[in-house]
Amino acid sequence: MERRFELPKEAWTKIDVRDGEKGHLVMEIAKCPVEARTDGQRVGPQELLVVIRETDEHGNVKHDDYLSNAPPDTPREEQARVAKAAHRLKECLTRGKSGAGLSDYEVRSWPGWYHHQALSLREAWFLMTETRRGKKYTPAITVPQVRERIAL
Repeated sequence: MERRFELPKEAWTKIDVRDGEKGHLVMEIAKCPVEARTDGQRVGPQELLVVIRETDEHGNVKHDDYLSNAPPDTPREEQARVAKAAHRLKECLTRGKSGAGLSDYEVRSWPGWYHHQALSLREAWFLMTETRRGKKYTPAITVPQVRERIAL
């Protein structure tokens, strides 16, 4: 059975999250406490339902909802920022799997798995920072310095 309810207009807060590729990323956010229930109608823990709505350039409204275990007094700005960071985390993990060997592990223990994951994520971070440096990259030692040392 699906229940529908509408939040009052004053429950929504407009937030400018950050600058995006197409200008400012502006969204509306609302939050309310909810209690999960099992099939046997047992009441579960109280969680925070965070609803985000955005309007795209064509005027279409898109809704996203999240269950949060954050304290109820968490600022809405912080929840909106975290919600919009999810795609960046996914990109980071995808980059780590393809470029840094995050998914290429053959370990036999949990400490070995954690060690591999930590090193792979560190390597992905290093590759990303080097990519961002772009054309500003200068090697630690230059060709004239190499020639000078060889001549010694």
